[in-house]
Amino acid sequence: MALRDYVRILLRRGWIIVVLAAVAALSALVFSRYLVKPEYRSEVLLSVLPTRPADWGSGQGAKGMLNNFAEQIRQNDDVAARVADILKLDLPPDELKSRIQVDTDELNLTLRIRATDADPIIAKQIAQAFAQTFVEFRDSENQKVDQRDRILASITRNAR
Repeated sequence: MALRDYVRILLRRGWIIVVLAAVAALSALVFSRYLVKPEYRSEVLLSVLPTRPADWGSGQGAKGMLNNFAEQIRQNDDVAARVADILKLDLPPDELKSRIQVDTDELNLTLRIRATDADPIIAKQIAQAFAQTFVEFRDSENQKVDQRDRILASITRNAR
């Protein structure tokens, strides 16, 4: 076929390409506006330090406990129920736990709590409440052990 034939076909059937492009653009607009709900993420950074940070054994003990602490935050129904009560959320613990993610950083001895929600304010509140509840839990557990063996938890960066 000659170039002239291609141009003739394009001029005759070009409207099909224009209509397909318009349908694709309209479909993308409808999908992004009405079918996909926005999801906001907020995070809090917790520092977990032994009371004797210069002591190598205490540091290793705190490092070894980070995954356990993350699991306590992620899986504990009592913590999730307490957060739901604090925030006055009508959510079962399993639903609330599904909205958080906890990551550990053994090098810096930190926990990062991430919360997701359709409302950015609620996402911040969930992350902050889980962090604060964990800090309070660590404070109460520390009262049961010798002061030299305590592992302190504190919020180093509030929800953002």
